[in-house]
Amino acid sequence: MLIFCLQTNSKGQSKERQKQIAKESIEKYFKQLTVGCGSLDCKNQFCQSSGLLSVLTPNQAAVRAIQLYAEDAKLCPNIAEKIEIIDNQQEQEPSCSNSKSEDVEMQEVSQG
Repeated sequence: MLIFCLQTNSKGQSKERQKQIAKESIEKYFKQLTVGCGSLDCKNQFCQSSGLLSVLTPNQAAVRAIQLYAEDAKLCPNIAEKIEIIDNQQEQEPSCSNSKSEDVEMQEVSQG
């Protein structure tokens, strides 16, 4: 008989689930810091849409997103929807690196 023991926190969540929640939350903070929630009347000082936040490099935003997660800072209510919209748009757009590499390969074939 095998018995598995999962470590859980005070809310009964496994370590893997805790990691997943942390990852998703940090991604939300990152998007909020870099893209914003899209609300014209946003007042969140940690959101690009508010106009209160200076533009951050991706590395600065990543570090700040982790800090905001640790502080349990405010997330805009519609940031999850905004992330889904952005992700869907990126999936539909052709990748620049792919199209350029295909162009280069096509040129080499036609010249040779």
